[in-house]
Amino acid sequence: MKFLRTFTILSIVFVLNSCNSDDEKKLPSISIESIQIEEGNTTNYLEVMLALTNSVDYDLSVDVRTVDGTAIKGKDYTDLYEVIIFYAGQEQASFNIEILGDDIPEDNEIFSIRLENPLNV
Repeated sequence: MKFLRTFTILSIVFVLNSCNSDDEKKLPSISIESIQIEEGNTTNYLEVMLALTNSVDYDLSVDVRTVDGTAIKGKDYTDLYEVIIFYAGQEQASFNIEILGDDIPEDNEIFSIRLENPLNV
C-alpha cells in the first residue's frame, strides 16, 4: 500500500541590503515560492528555485538551510546547508532537497527554508 503525504515549504522573502547609497538601481530581493511534494514510499528530490527580483552586475551569495517544522530532518528529509551564488546578471538559482520516503502513514508535514548571511550586497 502506498502512503502519500504532502510536504509544504513555506514561502520566504529575503530583502538584500546594499551598503552603497549612491546606487540608483532598485535593490534585489530573493524569493521562494511555496512548494508541495508527495513523499511516497521512495526517496524523491525536490528542486527549489530562488528568484531575484532584478539582476545585478556583481556576484552575490546567500546561505540556504532547512529548518524542521512538523517534518523532521533525517526522518522525513535530508538536512541541507548550502551556499547559493547568483553570478552577475543571473536572476535564478536552484538547489535540491532529498525527501525520504517510507511506508508509515502520516499527516501532511511542513519544513521551512531559511536564507541567511547575504554576501556582497
